[in-house]
Amino acid sequence: MAKGFRPEKTIYKLEFEGTQYDGLVIRVGCCTIGEFNEEVIGSPDRNMKENNEALFGCFLKYLHSWNLERLVPGTKEEEWEIVPYTLEAINGEESTLMSHIIAAWQKAMVSISPNLRRPANSGPDLEQLELDLAKFSENQEN
Repeated sequence: MAKGFRPEKTIYKLEFEGTQYDGLVIRVGCCTIGEFNEEVIGSPDRNMKENNEALFGCFLKYLHSWNLERLVPGTKEEEWEIVPYTLEAINGEESTLMSHIIAAWQKAMVSISPNLRRPANSGPDLEQLELDLAKFSENQEN
């Protein structure tokens, strides 16, 4: 019996070199299409706070590691710890930082690997599909 294709789980290594977050490294997995549609994009049936909690909950579910540190609450400045992988802990981080992290994760999940850009024998060009996906994303934001 022929064996089918068995994909490995995708784990992204997000690095922020050349940005204000240079040195931050995050290893995070890819969510399912269902989770992407429901939690990452959000639901019109939920308010903004509920959609954000769903988004960050999904991110935390797939977070493997990061080197993001914070001052240990209630201690002197010399005591630092890795930010725990909890919604409560990330709620204590700056929104700009967390927005950059989530945006990098989302971009990684919708980007097409350069190895897949080879011309196909039939069907639309992968670069065109990527452009169409970008237009779709822009329309979802408006």
